[in-house]
Amino acid sequence: GIIKLGASVASFFAATSLLMVEECTYDAHGTLSSAVFDCSEPFVRHYYHYKPGYPLPADEPGEAWYEPIDSRWYHEVRDWN
Repeated sequence: GIIKLGASVASFFAATSLLMVEECTYDAHGTLSSAVFDCSEPFVRHYYHYKPGYPLPADEPGEAWYEPIDSRWYHEVRDWN
């Protein structure tokens, strides 16, 4: 299945390097139901989570921050150490 990217996610992927797609799950029809897109940089880890209807995780002060993008996507920024 094809994921329809929101404009903010699509523009980010166009401007950065996608390193890896991890933790993919699929429904019974073979359509992607969740995945983590790793767009990390040398000292900051950037993950874009595709998970329709997700619960936004709580921030981990000094370690990880989460921000919603839309009802299907959220962004995780994680400290590199």
